[in-house]
Amino acid sequence: MDAFIGTSMSVLPESHVVYQLIYPHTRHTLALEDSLFWASGSPVNHDETQMWKTWSHGRDEHLKKLVYGCKHHDFSRRIREIEEKDGLAGAKYLLLHHAAIHEFVKNVLDAAKVNPKTDIALLEWERQMADCVVGLPNIADTPNPRAALAQVLSTFIFEVSVRHSYDHQSLYHHIPIEWAPLRISVPPPVEGTVMPEEMLKPTDVVKHLDHLKHRIFADVFMQWSRNPLLDQSLGTVQYGFKSGDLQQHAAAFRQNLADINNRLSQSLGRWHLPLHIVAPSIQW
Repeated sequence: MDAFIGTSMSVLPESHVVYQLIYPHTRHTLALEDSLFWASGSPVNHDETQMWKTWSHGRDEHLKKLVYGCKHHDFSRRIREIEEKDGLAGAKYLLLHHAAIHEFVKNVLDAAKVNPKTDIALLEWERQMADCVVGLPNIADTPNPRAALAQVLSTFIFEVSVRHSYDHQSLYHHIPIEWAPLRISVPPPVEGTVMPEEMLKPTDVVKHLDHLKHRIFADVFMQWSRNPLLDQSLGTVQYGFKSGDLQQHAAAFRQNLADINNRLSQSLGRWHLPLHIVAPSIQW
């Protein structure tokens, strides 16, 4: 998603409808990722004196895992992975929201008569994206390029808003802090030695400071922005469309999300994530 955002912001003109469509879903992301890896107080920093220390493997190992994961990340399979779990309540939540996003994106591209086969900006955008986004379809060469573009853009918007929000909220807010994974201070026993007594007592393995750091990490890094006046939720996100028709589609999209929120809040119970805490982009 970083590659998607970096390429889009660099290649697409700001006046392009695709730029205007995805721009609200790119806020903070690249700056946040940079801070995550290189800020002295980052949770992936190995400095034990920092209060934010949560991930025990450190920055270098985290970067290795990230690169490994990206090489095996298939953009085209992101939605299909959820569809394969359609019977689960969480999958229902995700798929309904993706359908709403896809309908909105399709309507905008149709109304703007976007043609990925002849649009020079989109052709260059797709060429550069193909070098860094694994699994991206050949948009211009498909039988219906606009439909292929709609699927790509809706997948991106869905990933950095609904799916990312649902992942963070479910792990750090639906699960009690005592059940969530904590870093372990005690090193593993050496092979062939007797198990240390402290490894047999959970209260000795997880220290009070570990619990405190984990709680700070959850509250500071894993929640949606604390400033809703500056950072809108997905349900209130605004688009820079110049056309009144496109703004009507944006208004219909927000209303559709509100309707879905009302329905799911009654039917899904604890598996429902309220719309007002679904971020429009990765901004924890």
